[in-house]
Amino acid sequence: MKRLTLILISLIFTWNCHSQTSDTLITIDLKELPNRNGWIFESTGGPAYRLCNGQKCNGEIIDTFENGKIKHKAFYVEGQTDGVVTDYFPNGQIEAIGKCENGSRTGEWLFYFDNGNIQSSIIYEIGRPEPKKWVDYYESGQVESKFEYSDDMYPLYHFDFNQNGDTTFAYYPIEWSTKIYEFYERFDNGQIKEAGQQQYIEDIGWVKIGRWMWFDENGKLTREINYEK
Repeated sequence: MKRLTLILISLIFTWNCHSQTSDTLITIDLKELPNRNGWIFESTGGPAYRLCNGQKCNGEIIDTFENGKIKHKAFYVEGQTDGVVTDYFPNGQIEAIGKCENGSRTGEWLFYFDNGNIQSSIIYEIGRPEPKKWVDYYESGQVESKFEYSDDMYPLYHFDFNQNGDTTFAYYPIEWSTKIYEFYERFDNGQIKEAGQQQYIEDIGWVKIGRWMWFDENGKLTREINYEK
């Protein structure tokens, strides 16, 4: 769930290259005027530019919280972030840090919990609708989930883990040429809950194929379906 939420946040804010908590961020409402709260939109959906005294910002911008601590620090060129962008929590810990080019995230971005522990590591490539690689962490430092996409935008793998490091969900390719993947999900006690194979079909998504099985928490088979390949 956390990965899905961060993906949605990332897609919403990729064009202005901030982290999701800056109060200068705004989403686009079709009923609103294109100039809102210091940001100007050339068209609905972006791109967005930050304004300084009515003009597109140029140079280093530092935003602060009411307590005077830095909230956001970045360099702007013609209203868009260009270079390293850093956002902070009110306690002074870094919330997010990464690089932008012409207002778009690129390379590795690191997101943190307010105690300083890493929350997510995300690899962005300009022009891609999804991050290329994503790793989420529990506050303890244990990996919570990870996924990666190929250069041609097919999912390479996705794994979820519990706080003990055991795999609770997985899909990964077993026949790359036809995009056939192994899939399974486990109960909290480690027993398989659901297992089978899926095929990733462009413009359709995941399709179940072959034998699929469902089990109860004691490992007893409760349902079985054979899907066409």
